Amino acid sequence: MSPIDPGKAERLQRQAKNYLVIDGSLYRKSPSGILMKCVSLEVGRSLLQDIHSGMCCSHVGYKSMVGMAFHHGFYWPTAVADAQQIVRTCENCQFYARQIHKPAQELQTIPITWPFTIWGLDILGPFPRARGGYKFLFVAIDKFTK
Repeated sequence: MSPIDPGKAERLQRQAKNYLVIDGSLYRKSPSGILMKCVSLEVGRSLLQDIHSGMCCSHVGYKSMVGMAFHHGFYWPTAVADAQQIVRTCENCQFYARQIHKPAQELQTIPITWPFTIWGLDILGPFPRARGGYKFLFVAIDKFTK
């Protein structure tokens, strides 16, 4: 049974080039040429759940979860949406996501005129002669910014 619309037929034909059947199992070719086994939505969701909070217990973001699943050779079409849903509904992820990562007050910049207004100068030595015949060390310290 072929689609009536020639555009849909052409699109389906292009997409079909990425899939293979080997020993009765469906595989999808990744852009790098690696074969990934196609799994059902339920198996894929349980795989993501295991990666997120099961034995791996990493609580990573959705992109990392999907990357791990694909890296191990599994594929299903709704992987990204499923991973986003898991992260959105994970209580631990939402608890730690609420932390405010800003300082309690606004940071104050140091005006350009303040640094380098007070200097401390010192000469240290004599030391054994260095390459170039140098024996003394001249030290300059900005006392405001240390």
